Amino acid sequence: MYSKFWRRSVALAAAVVAITAGSAGATGPKPAPQAEPQPAHPAPAPSPAPAPVAPTPHEGGPD
Repeated sequence: MYSKFWRRSVALAAAVVAITAGSAGATGPKPAPQAEPQPAHPAPAPSPAPAPVAPTPHEGGPD
């Protein structure tokens, strides 16, 4: 069981190294990517005030 885990770990590490080396390219390491500016999130629109509801007869109300 330990050897299976060890082989998988080595294979994973080799894959990570290969991907990392491939992404660096032949010209050397790429410059660090600049963080993209995030747009300012607009304030949420205020919810409209609920419309007044006329009371139904069983709720009472002005007579």
